[in-house]
Amino acid sequence: MLDPEIIWAAGFFDGEGCVTIPLYRRKAGGPLAREQYSLQVTVTQNRREPLERFLRWGGRIQVMSQPEGKKITRPILRWIAEGRSAMAFLDDVEPWLAVKTPLVPWARMLQATMNMSRKLDGNPEAVADMLAHRASIRAAVQSFNHGAEPDVAAAKVVLLRAVVQDRGEANVAGYGERVPGKVAA
Repeated sequence: MLDPEIIWAAGFFDGEGCVTIPLYRRKAGGPLAREQYSLQVTVTQNRREPLERFLRWGGRIQVMSQPEGKKITRPILRWIAEGRSAMAFLDDVEPWLAVKTPLVPWARMLQATMNMSRKLDGNPEAVADMLAHRASIRAAVQSFNHGAEPDVAAAKVVLLRAVVQDRGEANVAGYGERVPGKVAA
């Protein structure tokens, strides 16, 4: 059944929203703790009411700091959802997106790597590959946000290698692609 709130959210997000993958550098912990990537969706607005409608997917609304030297009469507000909440939002609105549709597969790929992290702990080569793949996903999303079209097919091949390294058969990143045997890196 069509939910008008989801369709509205897709249109509003297409015009006022953004998909980002921030990189956090941490000093403590094992190799995966050094670089932490996070899927993040945001919608920025100067009125709170539209942003409150996005809270059904979780996240939070925060007041952004004012740019120095500019007099702004209204606060700048931002709805932010991260990780699974962000992915749930993108899954719901994807069929109605017009502009940001190409970003959804990249978001799925990043989330798939997040779900695999613990399984790779103790395998330094696999961890290095995973971090490199996350960096390439982040670069593709940044390129799209600056006007370029990301090459999703190329990234799927890289992810396929990372996912299947130590498995006989895998469901690749939620794409439903079944891959028999092992894939050489």
